[in-house]
Amino acid sequence: MPLKDYQQKILDLLKDKELALSELYKEISEKFYQNEEFWSSLSEEKLYRLQQIEELCDQAKQEKMGFDEKKTKTYTLYTFMESIQDIKDQLRNNELNEIKALSLCHDLENSILERRVYEYFIPYNDKQKKVLDKLKIDINDFLKNIQAQKNKIVSG
Repeated sequence: MPLKDYQQKILDLLKDKELALSELYKEISEKFYQNEEFWSSLSEEKLYRLQQIEELCDQAKQEKMGFDEKKTKTYTLYTFMESIQDIKDQLRNNELNEIKALSLCHDLENSILERRVYEYFIPYNDKQKKVLDKLKIDINDFLKNIQAQKNKIVSG
């Protein structure tokens, strides 16, 4: 079944969200240069995830994979994007230390929107299912990485 206009908008916003998160992590890497490598790696991972989402979106658009946004609305994604901008503003205004930045980023990454994004895509074959399963694992690993960094900084 062809995508509806609002579904296409949701897909576009999902891609925008990944790019915005990558840019956020890049900005944080410049602010907290002592851990630049860590933050830059998060930024790169988000660019990789953007590529994956672009591929999934293309497959959904070409009707080679299903898409069901469930209860997600465009305003939910706009609100998420505003949260990213708020963190950027706090960073630019020197209102964040690195632990707070890690906590806020962990909260973003742990949101239902981030953790369940791949549940919106409906695989039509085993290869697609394996890709989606791998992406779910990657999301959990990403969260663990952020938490481990926070623990490392807190423990000194």
